[in-house]
Amino acid sequence: MLAIAARIWEGDDYLPHVFDRWVADPEGYFPGLFLDGALIGCGRLQPLDAERVWLESLRIDPEHQGQGLGRVIAEHVIRAACATGYRELFFATYFRNYGSIRISERAGFRRVATFTNLERKLPDADAVAPASGRGARPAPAAGAAHEIDAEIDAEITPGLPGVSGYLATDWVILPPAVEGRERFFHGAVTLRVAGCRFVLQPNDKYPTTLEICWRDTGPEGLSAMALERVLAYARQQGYRQVHTMVPVEETLDPYLAIGFAYFEQAEDVFVYAAEASALDL
Repeated sequence: MLAIAARIWEGDDYLPHVFDRWVADPEGYFPGLFLDGALIGCGRLQPLDAERVWLESLRIDPEHQGQGLGRVIAEHVIRAACATGYRELFFATYFRNYGSIRISERAGFRRVATFTNLERKLPDADAVAPASGRGARPAPAAGAAHEIDAEIDAEITPGLPGVSGYLATDWVILPPAVEGRERFFHGAVTLRVAGCRFVLQPNDKYPTTLEICWRDTGPEGLSAMALERVLAYARQQGYRQVHTMVPVEETLDPYLAIGFAYFEQAEDVFVYAAEASALDL
């Protein structure tokens, strides 16, 4: 798997960071695709609740691409989800994955949401472990009252507020209908500043990255100043970068104004969904 990951995304594939955790996960399904005894691909199912499942990490070794093997592993995990009894399937994909999009739409998936994948590096962050690591300031304890952090001029409290809409942790974007979404956000805090609220937690795949999982921009809209407070919190906690998926209906201007950048273009991440009963494989 390390050899495959080294040839994907210029060696920046997240699979090496999650491999052991995914193998040990009793709820997930993480099959490998083998050819002549050699591992050449994989896929994963992550249960969201009793009726919904997330498809992710469909991989084929670049040396074996173009042979229809991506479709083999995709159909395998989809059939496994249907056989398990999940009613609805979801996944996210990059806009350039034209073949995957074409196959998925033919099978019955439909696009239900669009996001922009943004990242902001923090070159001045201290070289310490983030969140709960040595040298990082602890997040407020569960059940604690709101904490006013004078250093970043923001109010911080543990957990999720009343959150509507999609909740994102890296490339896993949880739909509003998923029950018990808080179980995916054990390390989350809510930061309130300038009429805005942000749900923040360590990125699920890159521990030195802080994830903006959700935001409520308030009646005045999102300001660069509010985002600067998020960056200040990230620096304070020792993170090296901040990542977020921005919904298509939200303006990107405040993010771009303070140095956030997308990979190639705006509106580059698509979320697809399908009813299991409607799929035609």
